[in-house]
This record gives sequence, C-alpha cells and structure tokens, in this order.
Amino acid sequence: GNGEGFDKKDEALWNALLNWYLSSAEFAGEAKRLLDAAYRIHTSEPIGRAVTRALYGTTLENSVTRLERFAACAFAHYLQYGLELSERRLQEFASVDMGNIYHDALEHFAERVRASEEYTWFDLPEDVRSRWIEESMEDTVAGAKNAGLFEDARNRYLLLRMKETLRKTVWALTVQVQKGKFVPEDFEVSFSRADDLAAIQFTLSDEEKMRLKGRIDRIDTYETDDKVYVKVIDYKSGNTKFSLLNLYHGLQLQLVVYLN
Repeated sequence: GNGEGFDKKDEALWNALLNWYLSSAEFAGEAKRLLDAAYRIHTSEPIGRAVTRALYGTTLENSVTRLERFAACAFAHYLQYGLELSERRLQEFASVDMGNIYHDALEHFAERVRASEEYTWFDLPEDVRSRWIEESMEDTVAGAKNAGLFEDARNRYLLLRMKETLRKTVWALTVQVQKGKFVPEDFEVSFSRADDLAAIQFTLSDEEKMRLKGRIDRIDTYETDDKVYVKVIDYKSGNTKFSLLNLYHGLQLQLVVYLN
C-alpha cells in the first residue's frame, strides 16, 4: 500500500517481490487473482433491450410503489419485479395483515355511516360510534383470509390493541370531518380499470407503454353550486411526512399521482 513512510526503495522491493510471484509457476495464478481484485473497478452496465423486454414486456402495468422502488434502487426493482424474488411466506400475522384489517374496518365503518338514515359524520353520537367500531372490526376479522390465526392467544391480544387503535383512528377521523366541510365519499377506490384516464396512461416510446394501477385509500369531497373539491387520503401506520424533495427524486409519488 501507499501508507506513510513508503518510499521509492520500498516500492522497488515490493515490485521485485511481485515480479517473483508473477513469474513463479506455483504462485502466478493466485498472485494475478489478488492483483486483479485489488485494482478491479466495477462499472454498472444496463441490461440489454431484449432482456428488458423478456423480463418486463412492452406494456408495463405498474403500481406507484414500483416506480418509487425503481427511483430508490434500480437493482432492488430488478430483484423484486424482474426476477420476482420474495421472502418465504410464513403462516403468521404480519404488519401487512394489520394494515389490511385497519383498511377494511374503516371501510365497513364508513359504509355504516353512509347507509344510516339517522346519523351523518357531523352528528354521530359516541355510543353509536363505539358500537359500529366493534361491529366493523368483527365483520373484518370474520371476512379475513387468515381468520383462523386469531385463535392464537398472542393474536387475540393484538386484535384487542388494534380495536383500541381503530377506536382512536375513527375518533380522529370524525373530529377532522366535523371541523371542515369535506365528507368521506369513497374508500378503496381502484383506478386500474379506468382505460380512458390520461393521468394513468403513458407512452414511453413508439413500442412501449406504461399503465398505472392502484387503489386510493379514501376520497373526501365538498360540493358547492359550481365546483367539486376533492381530497385524497393515503393511510400510513408510521410517521410519514410529505416532502417535495422526495417527490422531485421520484421517491414519494403516491399522493400527487393519485390526486392527478
């Protein structure tokens, strides 16, 4: 190496030693391997067009999450969407299952408010809200694909905690609605089948197209005599903040694409 105190004399000695190894029948192969490793520089080369088309086709059906994954790390995108690698599925209750249950329970709750002839979001009594939360959670668990998992004591405890979280979430949602003029209009809105929607159709080249697919968690609306105002909401379980810098770099596209 070129550490401190490494002068021309040392360099001459090292070169002589290296030449000896490289000219040795016994050690030349190993010496070359080590020398190559020390001086190798990796250069990334994109995969060819034919391979790309074999992996992804010419019409891309993309979720916004997939675009964000590509912007964050093209290699991770290749592993997940090209080679389709995934973690081994285990028969357990994971955070993704919790997210699905929250989504479904909120949708059940909103449907009860929508169907009610007696109450709206603006005058919903606390006791009715509590009862509907309980019923919404029961409906959701009964309809879950892995409902049998809740027979386990740990998961039953998780369910109790989730009910409490849902209670707080619905309370917050109700207070937010009551403070403004927007009303929850629809939940789990899929735009995948909207073939005439220009906002989700992209022409990448003469031969390649991309079509976005996805689901909006919640849409709130407020109507005046001549306008309809729309609010798009995406539920996150963590503390996520919207950042224009992340949008610019393609790392946080979801809200803006959905609003568009």
